[in-house]
Amino acid sequence: MIEDWEINCMVRAHLVKWWINIKKIDIRTIGGVVYVKGSLSFRSRVKLKEHERPQAVSEIEKEIKRMPGVKGVQMRFINWTKMNNEWKPLE
Repeated sequence: MIEDWEINCMVRAHLVKWWINIKKIDIRTIGGVVYVKGSLSFRSRVKLKEHERPQAVSEIEKEIKRMPGVKGVQMRFINWTKMNNEWKPLE
Protein backbone atom coordinates (compact mmCIF):
# COMPACT_ATOMS: atom_id res chain seq x y z
CA MET A 1 0.00 0.00 0.00
CA ILE A 2 1.28 3.43 -0.92
CA GLU A 3 1.20 6.01 1.85
CA ASP A 4 -0.25 9.49 1.37
CA TRP A 5 3.15 11.13 1.91
CA GLU A 6 4.58 8.99 -0.91
CA ILE A 7 1.82 10.18 -3.24
CA ASN A 8 2.61 13.79 -2.26
CA CYS A 9 6.24 13.22 -3.25
CA MET A 10 5.22 11.72 -6.61
CA VAL A 11 2.83 14.60 -7.34
CA ARG A 12 5.46 17.19 -6.40
CA ALA A 13 8.05 15.56 -8.66
CA HIS A 14 5.50 15.36 -11.48
CA LEU A 15 4.65 19.05 -11.23
CA VAL A 16 8.33 19.96 -11.30
CA LYS A 17 8.73 17.85 -14.45
CA TRP A 18 6.06 20.04 -16.08
CA TRP A 19 7.88 23.21 -14.96
CA ILE A 20 5.15 24.18 -12.48
CA ASN A 21 6.19 26.64 -9.77
CA ILE A 22 5.44 24.47 -6.72
CA LYS A 23 6.24 27.27 -4.26
CA LYS A 24 2.77 28.68 -4.91
CA ILE A 25 0.91 25.35 -4.63
CA ASP A 26 -0.26 23.32 -1.65
CA ILE A 27 -0.33 19.55 -2.19
CA ARG A 28 -2.05 17.25 0.29
CA THR A 29 -3.20 13.67 0.06
CA ILE A 30 -5.79 12.25 2.41
CA GLY A 31 -6.81 8.62 2.03
CA GLY A 32 -5.44 8.51 -1.50
CA VAL A 33 -7.31 11.63 -2.64
CA VAL A 34 -4.91 14.31 -3.87
CA TYR A 35 -5.76 17.97 -3.21
CA VAL A 36 -3.79 20.51 -5.23
CA LYS A 37 -4.60 24.18 -4.66
CA GLY A 38 -3.07 27.61 -4.90
CA SER A 39 -1.76 29.66 -7.79
CA LEU A 40 -0.78 27.61 -10.84
CA SER A 41 2.04 29.11 -12.84
CA PHE A 42 4.64 27.74 -15.19
CA ARG A 43 8.28 28.56 -14.54
CA SER A 44 9.87 31.06 -16.89
CA ARG A 45 11.96 28.41 -18.65
CA VAL A 46 8.95 26.40 -19.78
CA LYS A 47 8.82 25.81 -23.50
CA LEU A 48 5.03 25.61 -23.67
CA LYS A 49 3.31 28.37 -25.57
CA GLU A 50 0.40 30.15 -23.90
CA HIS A 51 -2.21 28.33 -26.02
CA GLU A 52 -0.67 24.93 -25.09
CA ARG A 53 -0.87 25.43 -21.34
CA PRO A 54 -4.57 24.54 -20.82
CA GLN A 55 -3.98 21.17 -22.49
CA ALA A 56 -0.89 20.70 -20.31
CA VAL A 57 -2.94 21.29 -17.14
CA SER A 58 -5.46 18.67 -18.31
CA GLU A 59 -2.65 16.23 -19.01
CA ILE A 60 -1.11 16.87 -15.59
CA GLU A 61 -4.47 16.12 -13.95
CA LYS A 62 -4.88 12.87 -15.93
CA GLU A 63 -1.36 11.73 -15.09
CA ILE A 64 -1.87 12.37 -11.37
CA LYS A 65 -5.09 10.31 -11.49
CA ARG A 66 -3.12 7.39 -12.96
CA MET A 67 -0.45 7.41 -10.23
CA PRO A 68 -0.30 4.35 -7.98
CA GLY A 69 -2.42 4.72 -4.86
CA VAL A 70 -4.38 7.75 -6.13
CA LYS A 71 -8.14 7.39 -5.65
CA GLY A 72 -9.10 10.88 -6.78
CA VAL A 73 -7.82 14.35 -7.59
CA GLN A 74 -9.21 17.74 -6.60
CA MET A 75 -7.46 20.67 -8.29
CA ARG A 76 -8.49 24.19 -7.29
CA PHE A 77 -6.51 27.19 -8.41
CA ILE A 78 -7.09 30.88 -7.84
CA ASN A 79 -5.96 31.71 -11.38
CA TRP A 80 -7.36 28.76 -13.40
CA THR A 81 -10.84 27.29 -13.71
CA LYS A 82 -12.25 24.12 -15.18
CA MET A 83 -15.28 24.60 -17.44
CA ASN A 84 -16.82 21.85 -19.56
CA ASN A 85 -13.93 19.55 -18.65
CA GLU A 86 -11.35 22.06 -19.97
CA TRP A 87 -8.89 24.13 -17.97
CA LYS A 88 -8.78 27.85 -18.69
CA PRO A 89 -6.63 30.59 -17.20
CA LEU A 90 -8.48 33.41 -15.46
CA GLU A 91 -7.60 36.94 -16.47
